[in-house]
Amino acid sequence: MINDMVATKLNGEFTIVSLESGTCTDIASDYFSNNFFEKQPQVVYTKSFDEGVSLATQNKGHLLLIPHIHHLCGFLESDSNWLTHNNQVFSLKNPPLFLAKSSKHNMTDKACAVLPTLKNLIDDDFDFIEVNNTQEASQMVANGECSYCVTNKVGLDKNNLTPIKKLKEMTILWIPFEYRR
Repeated sequence: MINDMVATKLNGEFTIVSLESGTCTDIASDYFSNNFFEKQPQVVYTKSFDEGVSLATQNKGHLLLIPHIHHLCGFLESDSNWLTHNNQVFSLKNPPLFLAKSSKHNMTDKACAVLPTLKNLIDDDFDFIEVNNTQEASQMVANGECSYCVTNKVGLDKNNLTPIKKLKEMTILWIPFEYRR
């Protein structure tokens, strides 16, 4: 964790806006809720960071956790309507990610469902289909909508996918943002 020595606990009624279960954001939200609050916050789930931004702008006390590698991080950091909770920024080792394929569909296309920020983890010889999270990516492969995806162990197990390659391990900075009223 980056702020071991300076982290302060937030006091008051807060809600953490997270992505769906099984995502790295869900894991980060759990860590955040257990380590940075005087009173345990509620957690609400959305399917995408864009939905999370919308939810946080409409509700007082909603904190949106954004990974430093997501394009929204720079946008929110530079927008004067958003408060960055600098004393609660933390790092977590990301769960391992895998390039995976279906164990039941035998497709031959080179379509790969992936978050835009994770495209650099794999070769360019894929036809990328951009998704909102790793669980959505793995579900697309399970449904036969594409041949490959980048997902984590939860996505592999939940959708009975076969890992082809373990990808680069990353440490992610998690930055909490709150919309100013």
